[in-house]
Amino acid sequence: MVRKYGLLIPLITALSLISKAQLTDKAIFFGGFNYQFVSLTPQGSPSPDLLPFYGFGLGMDYVLLHSNDQISLGINPNTNFSFVFSSTFGLSLMSETPVYLLARLGANATPFNEQKFGIGAGIGASYSYMLLRRTFINQNGNATGTLKLDEGWVNPSAIVEVNLKTRFSDYLFRFHWSLAQPTREVEELDNYPYRFGVAGLSIFYTF
Repeated sequence: MVRKYGLLIPLITALSLISKAQLTDKAIFFGGFNYQFVSLTPQGSPSPDLLPFYGFGLGMDYVLLHSNDQISLGINPNTNFSFVFSSTFGLSLMSETPVYLLARLGANATPFNEQKFGIGAGIGASYSYMLLRRTFINQNGNATGTLKLDEGWVNPSAIVEVNLKTRFSDYLFRFHWSLAQPTREVEELDNYPYRFGVAGLSIFYTF
């Protein structure tokens, strides 16, 4: 039970440090859609199994330091919910709570920046929790086995982003990836060790 609710800890901790009075002046909120590839690699395998996930996410950037609203350093907590659907086995789910230390230049460096273009980059960690069931098919179209997972992983992660401000909305394009892929024994697979990693693209709208 503790493991299942562990994904909320980084987000709650970050938010508890911020008073409501500071949000307007220092926080930028965003939400939108993401497309991700999960990499699951059995120990000893030369190549990973790639699993596509689709979903949505919410987050914010809270400015810790800035220079004239042009350059900033902030804490960036996020929550992502993703899914993949199989007509045979139904719905598989993944939740993530990445938290980054994020540097920004230009647009969205702070809530008061009015530039049209900006970039950002950050490093941090992400907790991912998966409820997954997938059947593997060989070249002849025959099922070779079923992968069942109910597991969580923590990955060091990195992110790069581009911020665009237009007449209609503010857009945030992001790419994130795992800096390392931890290995853990999967209980549902007789404690066989698997490596886990994730990379993905996101399109967010700031508000």
